[in-house]
Amino acid sequence: MMPFAPPLVSGPAPVVTVSGYVINDIVTAGTKIAGVIWHADGTVSSVVGSTITQISNATDWVRPAAFAGSQYEIRYTTLTGSAFFTAASAEDTWISLGADRRYDVRENGGGITSNNVVFEIRLSGGSVLDSATYTCTADDT
Repeated sequence: MMPFAPPLVSGPAPVVTVSGYVINDIVTAGTKIAGVIWHADGTVSSVVGSTITQISNATDWVRPAAFAGSQYEIRYTTLTGSAFFTAASAEDTWISLGADRRYDVRENGGGITSNNVVFEIRLSGGSVLDSATYTCTADDT
């Protein structure tokens, strides 16, 4: 078995950071949707209703983003609250970041659906490189 070799990119070594974020949908008409997308290109976006917005290049999950790829994996663990409506994988299951991975909660029944979730990133089969808590709240009250 060959050891892992990152893509050939000049410059600094990759840094994996999971910054944590609070995402709320309280203003969208109709079904409220709040979530996060971990993009294969190394960026992270919030989902509020039908709007997808990059959170910040300072919170890319890997910097420089040129190091993003399927050699990284992500998983989540729910600390409190509801299960995700849309989840790229089952809870506590590692999945490749070689494709975009979306996780969101939804509410359209006059209530609140919310969760606090820890996301973790690692090199495939390796130790966790970083983790943080994300809170997603869809408030239809």
